[in-house]
Amino acid sequence: MSEIEEKNKRKKIADEVETTIVESYDDFILELMRDMQQGVALPALELRTEAGAREAQQRLSKTLESLQRYQGQVRALKQVLTQRKWELERDDS
Repeated sequence: MSEIEEKNKRKKIADEVETTIVESYDDFILELMRDMQQGVALPALELRTEAGAREAQQRLSKTLESLQRYQGQVRALKQVLTQRKWELERDDS
C-alpha cells in the first residue's frame, strides 16, 4: 500500500471515529436532557411565609447542585472528546 493510500485510509478511519464520537456525544446530551427533565424538576415554591421561603431556598439549592453535577459531566465529556479528536488529527498528519 502506498503512502498516499495509507494516509487516505487513516483519514477515513479518523472521520468515521469522529462521526461516532459526535453521534455518541449527541446521544449523551439527549439522554442527559431527559434525565434533567425527569429527575431535576423545579420544586413547587411556597413564598408566603418565612419558613416557606427558607424551604424554597433549600430546594432550589439542591436543584442547583444537581445541575452543576450535570455541567461537570458535560465538561468532562467535552474534554475527553476534544483530546481524542486532537490525537486523531495528530496521528493523521
